[in-house]
Amino acid sequence: MNIAVLNALAEPNRLHILELLRERPRTVGEIANLLAIRQPQATKHLQMLEKAGLAIMYPQGQRRVYALQAQPLHELYAWVSAFKPNWLNPPDMLEEYAAAVKHELALAAQNGSWADGRRVTISRVIPAPREALWRFWTEVDDMMQWWSPEYLTTAYVESDPRPGGKLRVDMRHPDGTIHTAEGHYTQLQPPQRLDFMMSPLENGRPVFESHNSVKFEAIDKTHTRLTLSIRLAATTAAGASYIAGMEMGWNQTLDKLERAVTETDESETRM
Repeated sequence: MNIAVLNALAEPNRLHILELLRERPRTVGEIANLLAIRQPQATKHLQMLEKAGLAIMYPQGQRRVYALQAQPLHELYAWVSAFKPNWLNPPDMLEEYAAAVKHELALAAQNGSWADGRRVTISRVIPAPREALWRFWTEVDDMMQWWSPEYLTTAYVESDPRPGGKLRVDMRHPDGTIHTAEGHYTQLQPPQRLDFMMSPLENGRPVFESHNSVKFEAIDKTHTRLTLSIRLAATTAAGASYIAGMEMGWNQTLDKLERAVTETDESETRM
């Protein structure tokens, strides 16, 4: 985005001049009369619009005629349009999350183990065979591609896919903060079902337990229904913010999984 364009548009008289030029080219004198300003002022405004690429001057004898240049406005429109999802999908995600945290904290204040036994189920169809999905849930290199919500990156994965085997994921925030979740696999039936327990850590201590079961149901050779079932236990007040964003975070994480699996499949197909 050209900052000069925004600077040029930041003055009311220049906005009015653009609106006049939108109708047709005009002389400096005509613009000065219509805006009830002196010609040197009109000239100064027009020169700034010209410098920003919003107007062009054509000399006609002793007169100077200015016409609109629309390209910078096309660029401005494209820049503003990129924000459209933010105003078409209220409420804002952060506002929704803040409200959820407030709600969970209020419940935790009444009962420290308020979320024990809570269950969440997320199901979606992913365009990949279940063998490929199994690999993305158990092999470190593949897990590194997706195991973190949007805006976070997967910084480290430890995976020992056998009953009792360790499972750890470090997720990096853009400010460099590391969020760690750690646990172990509890049951594996490749490629149909994968169970594991994980806990987010605060100061090295678990704030709750998340008992997870992932089922992979083959729909056909290229599509799988993935169902993630979550049951919470050993909840503490320190886990309220994690619990508030758990379903949202897992949906974002599964979005990344779907993209990673699809991109890998397309890359292997080209090879």
